[in-house]
Amino acid sequence: MHDMDDTMVPTSSDDGPAGIGRCSIQAATSIATTRANHKCRYLCFSCVAVAMLLSGCQTTPDASTHLKNAGKSASYVEGYDDGCNSGYFAAGASGYKLAKDVTRSNYDTQYVEGWNEGYAACKAKYQGSGN
Repeated sequence: MHDMDDTMVPTSSDDGPAGIGRCSIQAATSIATTRANHKCRYLCFSCVAVAMLLSGCQTTPDASTHLKNAGKSASYVEGYDDGCNSGYFAAGASGYKLAKDVTRSNYDTQYVEGWNEGYAACKAKYQGSGN
């Protein structure tokens, strides 16, 4: 019902005794919104965590870019990436695997040189980090 100043006054016919129905709806809406916000935060955190885990299985793009800018060939850079993954694997880092193109190693000296240097650098880096 309306008072003279046009404000709503809860009555038992509008929302139950003293507006309890309205309060219950507002509380339920607030709880649902909070749950949705938590789910969104959890989903965002999960996506970031997965991205970090996946990126840990490769050398950083900065390393590849740096090597290319230093005049290293594409074969060398690919060998370095494979060697680095293998070095981390040999040092016991989780999420890495032994990676070497054996056929290519028989004829591509740039690949072999990059692989050897990447292996040594990344194995030493992981072992030197206290792991």
